[in-house]
Amino acid sequence: MVYSLFLQKLNMKNAFTACILTLALLASACQKENITQSGMANDHFFIKSQGQTIPVRVAGNIDSKKMLIVVHGGPGDSGFVYRDNYVVENVEQEFAMVYWDQPFAGGAQGNGGNSSLTVFSDDLKKLIYLLKAKYGNDNQIFLMGHSWGGFVIPYFLIDGNNQSLVDGWIQVDGAHNTRFNPFVKEMMLTYGPVEIAAGREIEFWQEVLDFCNSSEYVDDNYDVMLKLNRYAHMAGSKMPQVLEPVYPGYPNIMNYVPQTAQIINSVNSVLRMGIFETAFNENPVVGNLHLIHTPTLLLWGQYDFVCPPALKDDIANNISSSDVSEHIFTHSAHSPMDNECEAFWAVVINWVQSH
Repeated sequence: MVYSLFLQKLNMKNAFTACILTLALLASACQKENITQSGMANDHFFIKSQGQTIPVRVAGNIDSKKMLIVVHGGPGDSGFVYRDNYVVENVEQEFAMVYWDQPFAGGAQGNGGNSSLTVFSDDLKKLIYLLKAKYGNDNQIFLMGHSWGGFVIPYFLIDGNNQSLVDGWIQVDGAHNTRFNPFVKEMMLTYGPVEIAAGREIEFWQEVLDFCNSSEYVDDNYDVMLKLNRYAHMAGSKMPQVLEPVYPGYPNIMNYVPQTAQIINSVNSVLRMGIFETAFNENPVVGNLHLIHTPTLLLWGQYDFVCPPALKDDIANNISSSDVSEHIFTHSAHSPMDNECEAFWAVVINWVQSH
């Protein structure tokens, strides 16, 4: 979150691929839209919203009548980076996956206009209505939010009657409480001394501990959050229990968005538009968790310093749903779908299939 997942994976792609990809995507935008009504879908279309053109891909088993919308991290990232070969070969065989770029994110292009938080809720609602119109009202809709996406979904769910549109919420290391500085600090102070005592990454951990114990640290401060966020991404990768991320490769270049748009959106959404800063200052979800009664699955990396497991506990203790399941991935940090790919998707598949 804030530190782009897309930028972490950017080194897997070269300039030649980027040029070919951009041309291919521009060409596809001019093609006639075809929507799959049965069997295995691989549909690509666009939503017009707030002066932007936003890409959507629906891929997988349409006959299942189950659709899982990926609500990506960022702000500014892309839903398309979650579609790798493992997902194509295993998850999409079970049900349809919906990869969607949020406003001011990924491959979204055009004059975005209003960047208020309501745009994210409104556009998710628009996407759900569109999916039901194209693929049938009898489809079950599940939402899976990762990192920043874990703010967008509960913000959507507490708004009006939106919960009636969905059949389940999967929260993956999400940031429903945008003022998570105290949770991050507590985790740093817990693990830092252990790592120093073990002689691992002593210089890094001492720097982190010094910051957390300094007068510079303030709980409800956005600049402190940004600094903690940088430390937190590094901390997860330095824990010896965390497995190296596995990126199983991507099925074809059409699963990507134009890299120029992606990079601009990743930087622009945080720095110029201040989307996360607005969410940090308003923090609208925390006091309204009790409004959520949707079946919920909470998935967390045990060593996620970015969005610590305490956020999982906060959701479990405060939502009104009678159907709440939890799973901790003991060898993962902020992105268990990368650290423990097979185990992560097995839990997701089993839960969606049982609802």
